[in-house]
Amino acid sequence: MGVKICGSRRVKAKTWYDRRTVTRTFSPGDKVLVLLFILNKPLHAKYHGPYKIIEQLGPVDYVVSNFGRRKTKGVCHINLLKPYHKREPRLNPQLTEIEPKVRWLVCLTLLRINHHRK
Repeated sequence: MGVKICGSRRVKAKTWYDRRTVTRTFSPGDKVLVLLFILNKPLHAKYHGPYKIIEQLGPVDYVVSNFGRRKTKGVCHINLLKPYHKREPRLNPQLTEIEPKVRWLVCLTLLRINHHRK
């Protein structure tokens, strides 16, 4: 009796857990962000990068190059990795036609105006 209940609860917990999971895979050469702990703050973590995937060791482990502070490469679990998407630079279309010196003054003025609004 207890085994049946335990088995049904296990199935229910697994379906609840797998409800929003997404299978992710990376191939060598992909750029990723790595979740690393901040020095001297063991409970704080932040995504750093972009780093390059060198190889896949298993279904969930990857070797990442330029890994961090002292090491040149390291092994990361897939839960610590996030795909890196390069952003396009955001330029104000009105400012692209202005000369660089004038553009700098306009940007500085806009920053001052936005600062005073807060």
